[in-house]
Amino acid sequence: MARAVKLTAQLSTGPSCAMLGGGRVLCAARGTNGGLVSSVYNGSAWSKIDSQDATSTTAPNCTSDDNGRVVCVMLNTASSIIANRYNADEWDGFIDLGGRGSGAPTCSDFGVNNQVVCYARGTGSSLFGNLYNGGAWSASQWGGWSNLGGLISSQASCAAYGTKLLICGTIEIPDSALYFDQFNGSTWLGFAKLGQTAVGNPSCIPLGGGKVLCAITGVDSKVRSIVGP
Repeated sequence: MARAVKLTAQLSTGPSCAMLGGGRVLCAARGTNGGLVSSVYNGSAWSKIDSQDATSTTAPNCTSDDNGRVVCVMLNTASSIIANRYNADEWDGFIDLGGRGSGAPTCSDFGVNNQVVCYARGTGSSLFGNLYNGGAWSASQWGGWSNLGGLISSQASCAAYGTKLLICGTIEIPDSALYFDQFNGSTWLGFAKLGQTAVGNPSCIPLGGGKVLCAITGVDSKVRSIVGP
């Protein structure tokens, strides 16, 4: 039987975990001081707790770059999106990606080694995206925030279903229904309604074979899922 392991740290949010590769997983959470607290599981044991200073207001969201590194994003006290990268051995340090977020940002891989895409709800409730192109860890390697539209009330949950192919699920303000936007490799196709009045945030994950599964919790407290595209 699996045995629970207790890690001692002062946390104010739940963890976000992502694969480093080679059987290693990084999990990170917001500390009570606003910093980024993390530990790496190597397949048999957890590493010593690491704490990175920050003035964050949200939980981190982390994703793998599919090449042994993990990128985590948070919102700071100025409502800017800040990002840090774990490079397989240590953190590279926080960089400010700018923008003005009105909710916790999220990230997903892009189906391309070393690249990730991060998303945030802007102050007007539209969804914005920003692509990290890989290479040096600096703000200049990010493409800048692009308005993807929508009028969202939730965090976006996005998943790659192929090389530079993405599906993003959101809950929209007008009817609290699940909507999705699709990136076809060159452009976003625009939000389309899938239905199902929901509460909380959607969760989308790649299934393989060019498919993505998105799950939501309905107002009847039951979980529903849909597979596409």
